[in-house]
Amino acid sequence: MAKPRKKGNRVVKPKIYIFCEGEKTEPSYIRAYINFKYPSSVRLRGAERPVILKDTDKNTPIQLVEVALEHKKSLDFEKDQVWVMYDRESPQKYTDEQHRKAYDEATRNGLNVAISNVCFEYWLLLHLSTSAPAMSNCDALVKSPAFREALLQLGMKQYDKKGKTAKELFTRLMSDDYINAARNNAKNNNENAMSAASSKNQAPYQIQPFTNVYELLEAIDEVAAG
Repeated sequence: MAKPRKKGNRVVKPKIYIFCEGEKTEPSYIRAYINFKYPSSVRLRGAERPVILKDTDKNTPIQLVEVALEHKKSLDFEKDQVWVMYDRESPQKYTDEQHRKAYDEATRNGLNVAISNVCFEYWLLLHLSTSAPAMSNCDALVKSPAFREALLQLGMKQYDKKGKTAKELFTRLMSDDYINAARNNAKNNNENAMSAASSKNQAPYQIQPFTNVYELLEAIDEVAAG
């Protein structure tokens, strides 16, 4: 008589839930990254995929943090990660006080924050340029000689974050060389900017330029390999 099989313990793997400020730009980049790095991974596309972009109509940092916190409260597995991804934008749009409230609320409650100052396009630029000057707003960055030159390196003449050119740009940026360059450039620039800051206690939304999008990509790599 055959012995009954022992039931193995099912290994629960952590998931990453990402709440993005942008409706198209940031989610499209994350999807492009996953498709490039893990093109044959069934796990990243199956019903139990570990990286989940959450739909939300919230478009301010504090609103995004609030909805992400509500989701975090519903999770049972303590190793699951919840990320919020948003831009600093100009002080005229969001004051330091508004950002302080959002950032402090997120970090105090265990949310992970991927923030770009002044905007996500700074992270895109770092794929092709070692640095960028501080800009007052995203429109100024996109119209800057540095950004335009970066586009030309890829054979592109324009960029519309809500149009087809954004997806085309993300596709062209998907190479290990470009992504590694962006990661290294961001780390170096962050370190230099923080060293030059008037106060060593300044938060990311107070440091320009700044981006830590690479931390989210590293978190995706970790769960994707699990």
